[in-house]
Amino acid sequence: PPKNCLGFAVNDLDTSKMVYGYVDIETSADGGRTFKQVSWWSLGNANHGSGSYQYKLANSGHYIHADLHPAISVNGTFYVGTDGFFCKSTDNGGTWKILSQGVGIRDNYCVGASQSNHYRSITGSQDNGTSIKHESTWIEFNGGDGMEGIIHPLNDDWMIGSYQYGSRFRTKNGGLSSSGVTPPGQGGSGKGAWVAPLAYDPNNHMHLYNFSEYVYKSKNFGSSWDSIGDPTFSGLIGEAAIAENNSKIIIVSRGSSIEKSIDGGVSFSSIKALHTADT
Repeated sequence: PPKNCLGFAVNDLDTSKMVYGYVDIETSADGGRTFKQVSWWSLGNANHGSGSYQYKLANSGHYIHADLHPAISVNGTFYVGTDGFFCKSTDNGGTWKILSQGVGIRDNYCVGASQSNHYRSITGSQDNGTSIKHESTWIEFNGGDGMEGIIHPLNDDWMIGSYQYGSRFRTKNGGLSSSGVTPPGQGGSGKGAWVAPLAYDPNNHMHLYNFSEYVYKSKNFGSSWDSIGDPTFSGLIGEAAIAENNSKIIIVSRGSSIEKSIDGGVSFSSIKALHTADT
């Protein structure tokens, strides 16, 4: 099939039957000579179900979430794991039953905790979006891949979440609505690291720092941004931290490179040699 493969399995009772796939699953009934798609990550097409998303999820038999990983056949039954569910098929992949429905399993990248409300947190997870925890419920704030999330220390209704590569979105009402607050020209593949760092100034909570290839600063919790400077190493910033007692001290790193700024991110110099000497 003209698609990438992360999972592959052959029926252990009939080797002419097999499943194969990544975002969606395809099956073969002739030993791999031909394949057909049997699961759909996007169920927007009426051909794959009707009514609400919940109806489609429960009744289509063709939804198992995106990104197939493990796949195995046991006594003629196929079992697969995806980024969202654990599923099985007893008809060689024609239809699927979700075995983990209702079980809250996530592969979380980042967790942001409120400093003023111990019930409130924001988490970003692989292919399960960004979720906000309230006292007695969760809000599924955004889909796709969820990454960095932060909560304003003094107003827990103000939060910023992220997609991969540093796209940012903000809520000012605890996740009921959102708007994009990505720095100009940033976000998207190649614009930031897969989990692009985001931080608020520990000494001024309205000030935010976005780290991509460059350092961007916002003085109004993401409404507008200014490009401040960039490290001397090339490529995307992978990790970043701001000193708790001095906002002008910022550390950034990428791979084996690590640099320090003492002017709030305007200029940087390597501290790798210093640390190497210490060891």
